[in-house]
Amino acid sequence: MTNSKRWINAEKTNLRIAPLALASVLEILTKNTPVEIIGRTKNKVKIGKNIDYWYRIKLENKIEGWIYGTSLSKQAVNIKNKEQNDSKSK
Repeated sequence: MTNSKRWINAEKTNLRIAPLALASVLEILTKNTPVEIIGRTKNKVKIGKNIDYWYRIKLENKIEGWIYGTSLSKQAVNIKNKEQNDSKSK
């Protein structure tokens, strides 16, 4: 797998030391944190209703760890546009 950039799409998500839901947490990441994908598990894993890969990622501060795929997005969430759309729908 080639290195690629992604962003955290969840309000908060755990960066873990291993690709396991119960693995120790290295850091808690917040929405729109940029990360670099440096690897992934061979097989998808089911957690709750989701089935996805675990991705090995590197942060801008060079810390590496594992994130479950449902917490990653190919683009950052544009908060300003989202707020404008939310106010239009009210």
